[in-house]
Amino acid sequence: MRFHLSIFCGALLLFAESGLAQPLEVRSPDNNLVITLSCDAQAQGSVAPFWSVTWKERAIILPSRLGLTLKDGTELGAGMRVSESSTQAHDTTWKPVYGEQSQIRDRYNALDVILQDEHAPGRRLEVIFRAYDEGASVCYTVPKQEGLDTFTIGKELTQFRFSANHICYPTYMAQSMYETVRLSQVKHECERPLTVAIDDHTYAAVAEARVVDYARMRLQPAAGMQWTLEPDLGSCLARRGQGSEKER
Repeated sequence: MRFHLSIFCGALLLFAESGLAQPLEVRSPDNNLVITLSCDAQAQGSVAPFWSVTWKERAIILPSRLGLTLKDGTELGAGMRVSESSTQAHDTTWKPVYGEQSQIRDRYNALDVILQDEHAPGRRLEVIFRAYDEGASVCYTVPKQEGLDTFTIGKELTQFRFSANHICYPTYMAQSMYETVRLSQVKHECERPLTVAIDDHTYAAVAEARVVDYARMRLQPAAGMQWTLEPDLGSCLARRGQGSEKER
């Protein structure tokens, strides 16, 4: 699953034991946007992966949970540590079928991480982060592995924890009216993209990409956490996968 966090500034689109000795990070080509991955202890003591996003050294997304839970109760995330990581730079162009531009530049820096459970059978989860000048994305891939050729995703653990009770603009049905509320007032089954006003000049949008073979994401407030959103389970149908990958 790939989640896109787009940041707008003015007219410019920016659309203790741990598995890590130090957090891993990847920066956008212009060096303004930073995505950080850390494996931190939770309240119950188990280690889990968290991601955060800053833009021009300002916190946009505070450390937020990552992971998936399969329908049989297997959690891909908690108890996992980084076993492999790599980075790469990407800079290509592509031509849209129609639009305002005849050619689109696709430029980002990527961090590819393999998380692996320390306990047998050593389940693996791949998480790919991309840092664009225009925004940040995170994508889960469940590699094909022994005993996990076919599975059903029961719950998605990804969270978006903001730093304050920002104004945002939710809507709850396609082509319906947008509201102007605080993050604390967002209700279940909020549509995406959801635009959040970080301040008078900076905006973030939680969006989604490649909704092909996975239930589309809607958002809901995370229970017991202020200013935090997560996928709404009521609107995310469990789907079967094989070596499954989903972008948001």
